[in-house]
Amino acid sequence: MDNQSQAGPNMDFAPALKMYLESIESWKENYKKLLETPDMQSTANQNPLTESYNQALANWQSASGELYKRFIDDQVELCRFLSHRWENYRNLPWQVSHCRNPADLAQLQIDFMTRMMSDYTQESMKLMQPINDLLAKYSAGKSIY
Repeated sequence: MDNQSQAGPNMDFAPALKMYLESIESWKENYKKLLETPDMQSTANQNPLTESYNQALANWQSASGELYKRFIDDQVELCRFLSHRWENYRNLPWQVSHCRNPADLAQLQIDFMTRMMSDYTQESMKLMQPINDLLAKYSAGKSIY
């Protein structure tokens, strides 16, 4: 069995992290260019454009912090869920050993698979809710920041 199948589904966060880093670099470059203009150099602390830009940067940083917090919370929730599921898997051999006939074994398998599908469905919905909320906020025309 290869490492990928042992670790579960392939969850590649590289594109999201790359996009995040590129947006930071873009902000830094634009801010540097803004401050290098002659008008900005003479009145950097008094210019409303600079203040507006600084406020936008602060909002972006705040939203980034919230996004990071959600990411960590999701990781903690996923670990909790997997712990619960692993406990179910660990108990399965004991349950199988107590089956008295093929019908008992079949019913145990049906119950186990039904519960597993229900658990994964509920957990997927729980983990997707913050993303759905963010998308709903964005699609309603509000700023995600």
